[in-house]
Amino acid sequence: RMITGSVATLLVVLIAVYAQGVLGQKYYLDDSCSGRSSCIREINQAIKNCTGKQWNTCGVYFNKGVYHLNDTGAPLAQPSIIIPPQLSTEFHFESFNGPVEIIIYSKRGGIFAEPPCTNLYFKGISFDMDRMPYTLAQVTSISPTSIILSFNPSSYPFFPLSNSLYSWLYSVQAILQYDPSTNLPSVQGLDYYLLQNPASLTLISPSQLQLNLGSSNASFQLHQYYILRHQVYALNTFSLMSCQSVHFQDIHLYAAAGMGAWFYGAHKIVIDNYNIIKKPGRPLSINADGLHFQSCYNSIEISNSVIQGQGDDGMNVHGAFQDIETITESKIQVGKNGVIIPGISCVEVGDLAQFQDRRTFQKYWQARVTSITNGWISFDTPIPVHLVKKYDLITKAVSIMPRVSIKNTVFKDNRARGALLKTSNLVVDNCTFAHTTGAGCQVDPDGCYWFESNVVQNWTVKNSKFIDCNYATA
Repeated sequence: RMITGSVATLLVVLIAVYAQGVLGQKYYLDDSCSGRSSCIREINQAIKNCTGKQWNTCGVYFNKGVYHLNDTGAPLAQPSIIIPPQLSTEFHFESFNGPVEIIIYSKRGGIFAEPPCTNLYFKGISFDMDRMPYTLAQVTSISPTSIILSFNPSSYPFFPLSNSLYSWLYSVQAILQYDPSTNLPSVQGLDYYLLQNPASLTLISPSQLQLNLGSSNASFQLHQYYILRHQVYALNTFSLMSCQSVHFQDIHLYAAAGMGAWFYGAHKIVIDNYNIIKKPGRPLSINADGLHFQSCYNSIEISNSVIQGQGDDGMNVHGAFQDIETITESKIQVGKNGVIIPGISCVEVGDLAQFQDRRTFQKYWQARVTSITNGWISFDTPIPVHLVKKYDLITKAVSIMPRVSIKNTVFKDNRARGALLKTSNLVVDNCTFAHTTGAGCQVDPDGCYWFESNVVQNWTVKNSKFIDCNYATA
């Protein structure tokens, strides 16, 4: 009997060890980290624990509550949470036991997943910011070089410039005219970008700002309202590079200093009940695109979602081009309209690259990429120099043909397009596009400006509504 009991105990222990060590591991967090100003550290440590062993599945699970990412020592202009290259087969980032909200602080992004990453599951999480990445203000005075605006300091607090966490609020990268009577961008209102040379702000009283524009030709109107975006791109809520099999379910975004979710080179993406919502009293939700898919492939499925009130396109799905600047028999140098940017390439080593005539978009040659150095690309076969012409286009062959399905989704109340659908094999079914300053849906070949869309085929929009689209600038 003693031997039998010992064997049974041993079996229970072995089963428990097997279940934890082979089948998976879960790390549970609660929002008490907010009071310790340690949520960023504790979340990232839990994620690192998932990558420390060869789990079959591993996850970080959040008990209901509000998690403030207010760690003062965390770097600015970076993601708050990093998912390193995974060792587990599956990784889960989910809520349990009730609603979970994560508050991103200062000039930071949300989650960045480093490649390679596979089988990522994000479920039941909401995201907001402690201070909106924009300020709504009304013009009270106009001079040739500066604008005086009044604002509500309780909604849009400004901190002393000595506070390095919030000094970024004193610059403006984009300005959008806003109509408070409709809670939408103004009809044919000002839409002004200053990404390369942001304008500066001066706090001249607790509720007044001076916008210093220099020799700007922007046309402001007295007593009108404007949304001053302090950051537009880069600091996304989700940034996912070369990830395979990504799942979003029951995700809500209320504010972000960049895009909602940015995917690069990802495949097998499933998004269900993903919502970007403009909270009551706010003129904007997130600052840039709701969803952005670049050079993705295989399949993208979006359903039962709402993309509302953001500062740029509701969705953009596209590939990426570069043009050919220099040609030899063994390699080419690529750029964009005569400008070569080392380190930036629309293809990667191992990709099947496709060559196209820039005037007709006709494909005429393809080859496998073997090396990339400072804009120079080599291939596994000799280059047919009698075919390849300067300024022709090169792109990933696989990126042209993802399968995209968008169902039962609403795109509304935003600046720019409802959806830029610059890809083939696409079906939009039972969707609504409403109150977008640009087109509800847009597709156009582009190898000259953004360098991101090819000709398309098998492109379908059906059973969908378009309401008051294309009413302003974008």
